[in-house]
Amino acid sequence: MSTPRTFTLTFTGDVMLGRLIDQLLPEHVNNPQDKEVATSFISKHPSILGQGNYTPSSPWGTTLSLFQASDLNIINLETAVTTTPERWPNKKYNYRMHPANLAPILHAAQIDYANLANNHVLDFGSEGLVETAWTLKSARIAFSGAGETTNEAFKPVELALPRKTLLKHGCARIGTSSDTTGTITTIAPESTRTQAGDSGARYLPVHIYSASDHPQDWGSVPNFHLIDYSPNYFFQMAWRNIRARRTRKVIPITTNLNLETTITNPRSQGETMLMFPR
Repeated sequence: MSTPRTFTLTFTGDVMLGRLIDQLLPEHVNNPQDKEVATSFISKHPSILGQGNYTPSSPWGTTLSLFQASDLNIINLETAVTTTPERWPNKKYNYRMHPANLAPILHAAQIDYANLANNHVLDFGSEGLVETAWTLKSARIAFSGAGETTNEAFKPVELALPRKTLLKHGCARIGTSSDTTGTITTIAPESTRTQAGDSGARYLPVHIYSASDHPQDWGSVPNFHLIDYSPNYFFQMAWRNIRARRTRKVIPITTNLNLETTITNPRSQGETMLMFPR
């Protein structure tokens, strides 16, 4: 009889790494106003924010240990990652961070996935979105909801429990993950599929879709996944889910991060929907 395994999944809301956080790091985008504020903070708190004291781990503060103890870490990346200066027109708040800072910060917290279906990923237009996608791919961090292509925006990415190391966007290699007290318990029977070269290691596929219902004018961008609430949209999404579930039993999870996560449950004879109110 298989022994139950418990996993910890950490879902985190808006992760803003632009503005002052970006300005506190040695390499940052050009933003004179934010730079002035950051310089003032540094002068008042040099032991915390001074050169060499503020590191890629610093933005996570006391939460870092929580991320490091999790089996999968999922965030909403609430900023564009680009040096492109052209802003989306007539938008009040436009956020961006320097691409050089993304990998060190997200790797410090072992982030596995970044949601891009939000109201800031296109703050610097399609060019800024494409650079954001390139930067995440280079950092080997999965994403969906927006991307370089329509397929990247609408198609789910596949992660796994236990954690796998992402080789490229949508393709992963099995890794290791520590047993911790968590929120999702599954049984891994002998029938659970394995991956060649992994010494028979069992893992559970995790599919993550992402979409947003705003801003509405971003619906004109084909590589941004906007929910328009039309019957046709929900028919298309339902069909995608039916096709994805034909080959495996899954537990879909809709979260307040505008995500839908599907987790294979080999023991399940049906499907369970867990809803987290927005």
